[in-house]
Amino acid sequence: MRAGLSDGEALREPHAATDEEILRAHDAGYLRRVVSGELTRAEARQIGFLQMVERSRRSAGATIEACRAALDEGIGINLAGGTHHAFRFSIRSARNFPFRKEASDLDVELADGTGDAEYLDALERGICHALSAAQPELAIYLAGADPYRSDRLGRLALSKEGLRAIRWFWIFAARPACRSRS
Repeated sequence: MRAGLSDGEALREPHAATDEEILRAHDAGYLRRVVSGELTRAEARQIGFLQMVERSRRSAGATIEACRAALDEGIGINLAGGTHHAFRFSIRSARNFPFRKEASDLDVELADGTGDAEYLDALERGICHALSAAQPELAIYLAGADPYRSDRLGRLALSKEGLRAIRWFWIFAARPACRSRS
């Protein structure tokens, strides 16, 4: 590939996540309403595109396969990205979309214009807290483009260098020093 990350042979087409796999993270009633097209107008607006059900299943399947690769090979990456904003563990601008946010067990809301240093500090504290609380065998970190200074909806001000630091931060997040910091 152009970026030199892979010659293309390591790329795999993901399976569509099954209902059973989706129900590990989402409510059964919500899944039924998405698949049957019975979401309320507010729910449909929140997730964006009702016709994205298959894409969402493939994206979730890619995450599951990336997790399997990480457990087998030490690292796994899903290039597809997500279609919704995090609820369970979220670091975001306090004022970005969606305006009325779901409450999670760890919400870190940052001021508009937050830059690299403050964001990375909040990220380290948040990841350390989450790893300490959950003691997981596997951690998934969704690194979106929202914090980038040119993302007009994200409302944060990270540079490309800051985004690169985020991309690799999770590798070091499981350090023993991280576990004692929370």
